[in-house]
Amino acid sequence: MAHLSYSKGAPAPALLTETIGNYFDKIVAQFPTNEALVVRYQQKNAQPTRLTYQALQQKVDCYAKALLALGVQKGERVGIWAPNSVQWCISQLAISKVGAILVGINPAFQSPEVETVLKQSQCNWLIAADVSITNNYTQILYQLIPELLHSSEQLNSKRFPDLHAIITLSTEPRVGMIQWSTLPNWQILSQPVS
Repeated sequence: MAHLSYSKGAPAPALLTETIGNYFDKIVAQFPTNEALVVRYQQKNAQPTRLTYQALQQKVDCYAKALLALGVQKGERVGIWAPNSVQWCISQLAISKVGAILVGINPAFQSPEVETVLKQSQCNWLIAADVSITNNYTQILYQLIPELLHSSEQLNSKRFPDLHAIITLSTEPRVGMIQWSTLPNWQILSQPVS
């Protein structure tokens, strides 16, 4: 007897039909002063980062507008290759507000796995950490994409033809990469994000 590989249960409660960005905004409206994000361990000897929903929304909207100004389009794939961080959370929500598709890349991946993910997902943009205890992300990216060493902000890679640019989470500028911290300085578009 054949078994179904997919089973659909009762339709109640119905699935939500709104985007993550819209749902996030609803939560912000309900709980603007509640803590939304607390990161205790991101920087050695640093105070924990604490953001209310309202403060997080301001950062998310700022980065969503910056991604739009950079050229990220609805439906494009934006990869994040980094350990958990404040920037990861903001990027995830900003990507959803733009209408792009998040490609989460395991932060422990090494060169062969990253190459496979970038090719198979046809990633258009990549947000990457700089270094961690176990990985030198920047060095791996320079090995995978040597064109970075000779490009400005717009990438033209033979190995990854779909990839437009790399956004680094590094606090220092990296050749051929856009610094995440400078994204708010990009031309801010007047169109609303949702």
